[in-house]
Amino acid sequence: MNLIVTHRSADFDALASLILAGKIFPDSVLLLPTLSSPVYSFFSMYGTLFDNIKPKKKIDLEKIEKVIVVDTQYPDRLGSIGDFVKNFPKVLVIDHHELDSSALPQAKKIIKIVGATTSIIVHMLKSKRIELNSIEASLGALGIYEDTGNLTFLTTKKYDMEALSYLFSFGVDLTMVSKYAMTYMNVMQKKAFEKLLFALKIKTINGYRVGISEVVLEEYVEGMGFLTHKLLELFDLCAVFIILKSIEKKRAVIIARSKTVEIDVRKILAPYGGAGHKTASSASFEIKGDEILIDKIVKLVKENTSRRIFAKDIMSSPVKTISEESTLNEARKIMLRHGFSALPVVKKEKIIGMLLRKDIERMELHGLTNFKVKDFMKKSIVIVSPETPLEEIEKIMIEGNVGRIPVVVKGKIVGIIARSDILRAIYPEINKVIF
Repeated sequence: MNLIVTHRSADFDALASLILAGKIFPDSVLLLPTLSSPVYSFFSMYGTLFDNIKPKKKIDLEKIEKVIVVDTQYPDRLGSIGDFVKNFPKVLVIDHHELDSSALPQAKKIIKIVGATTSIIVHMLKSKRIELNSIEASLGALGIYEDTGNLTFLTTKKYDMEALSYLFSFGVDLTMVSKYAMTYMNVMQKKAFEKLLFALKIKTINGYRVGISEVVLEEYVEGMGFLTHKLLELFDLCAVFIILKSIEKKRAVIIARSKTVEIDVRKILAPYGGAGHKTASSASFEIKGDEILIDKIVKLVKENTSRRIFAKDIMSSPVKTISEESTLNEARKIMLRHGFSALPVVKKEKIIGMLLRKDIERMELHGLTNFKVKDFMKKSIVIVSPETPLEEIEKIMIEGNVGRIPVVVKGKIVGIIARSDILRAIYPEINKVIF
């Protein structure tokens, strides 16, 4: 017989992974974990439908031949069953967090860095052509929606959406999903959020806007990850760290969220035993009395992030431009002389368009290079400001297939960025070789 377990204070991703894994491994008993508040409400209503999920006292551990761990790799997160799993010889781990080879080293691991462990389980169900009922499909959808922030978190992948599509084929009940999905704050969360807002300090660290809030909460509040993400969005931060301390218990919990992989919150929280993703991590640890942690987090962020690069750091200036009244032939000569693929077009020192070399070459075939630039320039242009970060510029170039982007202040062009400038910034070690 198999034993399937997940972490304590199970969220919807954990519960969905637990229950759906039971369909992949039918000769299994599922250990009932402690449940977070909204998950407890769901289970109170629908728990009787899952007859293979039991409390520890009703499971005969001597009959267990294999342990399957879902949504975590760490035995200390499994509650009272942790020591049993840690010392059990035959273990399978299914998780969507980054691989930690030191955790349960005896285990075979199925690790895929996606938005939710539920997505991995659903793909396994699909490969085995296992069908679900509407309640199971809806629970799976809750797990994916919750752990991907309704498909908005950076960890969300096409893989998660494909899993959702499979679940919807079995009749996901969106009324149920909207009822249990955490989209609003209860009274306790509102009080905690007010504390976090009052204590929030926003600092610019290596060019990134980072929020850090350190508060004392003697009473445990569910859904702090949800509140952390709220702060991230409300203040348009690159990353946010909330530090929750219990002086009485001499413990602290840090929950971190990041909008960019350049701020690897899992790495930053590693000294405190942090686990999770590059963009979502948490840690729980002992503290000494009323220990102040905010300065330590600032130091860790500074040490573990490179200085953020902006357009002003990589742009070329001054910029070679051409007047709208110039001819295509004049523009062609400038492009050939300097090796440009495009030229900014200006009128009274303000940029009004871009002229592409490929358009000139097309006109040249027809002997039309005496026409004016303004007749063939692209009037719809992509521009950035000097403060636009490198990662945003790179995204614009890739998604829009843009080779050169003007840097503009109040309509005037102050610099230009080419693909080679992006490559120099990302791969400085190859500058001497290529450039």
